[in-house]
Amino acid sequence: MSNRAGKVAKATFIILILSMLAKLLGFVREAVIAKEYGATSVADAFLVIFNIPYIINGMLMPHL
Repeated sequence: MSNRAGKVAKATFIILILSMLAKLLGFVREAVIAKEYGATSVADAFLVIFNIPYIINGMLMPHL
C-alpha cells in the first residue's frame, strides 16, 4: 500500500469512528431527554426548537 493510500485509509477510519460516536451521542441525548421530560409538551417543544436549524439548512442548501 502506498503512502497516499495509507493516509486515505486512516482518514476514512477516523471519519467512520467520529460518525459512529456522533450517532451514539445522539442516542444518549434522546435517552436523556426522554428520561427527564417524558412524553410532554415541553419535550416536544425542545425537539422542535432543536431541529429548526436543520430544517432551515435543508431548505436553503438541499444539495450539500
